Amino acid sequence: MNDALRVLLNALDATAAEYGEIHDTVVREHISDAVFLHFIQSGAVDQPLKESFGMITEEANEAVRETVSANAAFQNASVTSDAGATYDDYAGHLDIDL
Repeated sequence: MNDALRVLLNALDATAAEYGEIHDTVVREHISDAVFLHFIQSGAVDQPLKESFGMITEEANEAVRETVSANAAFQNASVTSDAGATYDDYAGHLDIDL
């Protein structure tokens, strides 16, 4: 599971290199909703993700959507990307009972 999270964080780092607004609070909230509420809490993995993640362009929204759709195991601060990012850098912390 940690390897999957590291892959996601590295992919989000790559997206952030091209689309800096990924760190904006509204975008982080959209990412958090997609991962936690869509995949984990509702188990709706067969449902499409939302169209907009609050990014500036549709291309940027699509990049985030593709990256997020690959992972559900997310909230683990001990796992970092190669650049040192944690889930909190992209989604913030959500207090939910899993």
